[in-house]
Amino acid sequence: MDKRAVDNSNIIETNNDACHCKLYAIERGYWNDPYLKILVGSTQQERRTPEISLGYYVRVHGVRYLIEKFIKLTNNDCQIINLGCGFDTTVFYLLDNENLRFKHFVDIDFEEITELKSNKIHRLSSLRNKLPMDNKSLKIPCGFHSSLYTILPADLRNTTQLDNQLKLLATNSIIDFTKPTLFLSECVLIYMSNEHSLNLLKYLSQTFSQCCLFLNFEQINMNDRFGEIMFENLKQRSC
Repeated sequence: MDKRAVDNSNIIETNNDACHCKLYAIERGYWNDPYLKILVGSTQQERRTPEISLGYYVRVHGVRYLIEKFIKLTNNDCQIINLGCGFDTTVFYLLDNENLRFKHFVDIDFEEITELKSNKIHRLSSLRNKLPMDNKSLKIPCGFHSSLYTILPADLRNTTQLDNQLKLLATNSIIDFTKPTLFLSECVLIYMSNEHSLNLLKYLSQTFSQCCLFLNFEQINMNDRFGEIMFENLKQRSC
């Protein structure tokens, strides 16, 4: 079997871990997110340590706070691109808040993730009805498109592929390379080589020519209790 395929499957599996960790914390009142349970479905949640739940609480609230600041700073005239999105539900959180408007939100991940996420949104009216549909006849294989939200399959290590996908959106006036753009990257670069990470950052900075912000959430201070748990989880996933 191709090593790249094995590595991809290990990385993709971390989406399941994150979803179940978040659901465990949500069910215990750390924050509210009705959409993740709809995406994932009802499953028995394995008990998680308080450190894990607190870590996700800080992550979710910290990222949301900075997203809100960026949207307000641009007077709602911005686009958001979520790199390595997994089953992240940020777009639904923003759509529920009438004060947090944006021009377009793009989720990007491996094809296996985007196809599954897109199919669930197509199938579940509680998600689909939140997304205003577009009169453009744009069809994205293994993806999804509405007037405010697009799911785009791409391997972030392959900037040529990413460029082709983003240019498809730009050509159809869905995104604008000159518009203020917020890039979200939550525990993504850690799974990429230094070379791939630098190539990605270089590509984004050269392609989006105006005001851009790269919001990067990564593991630091790995010697504390939370870091020990994270290391153990990564070892189990061979990442």
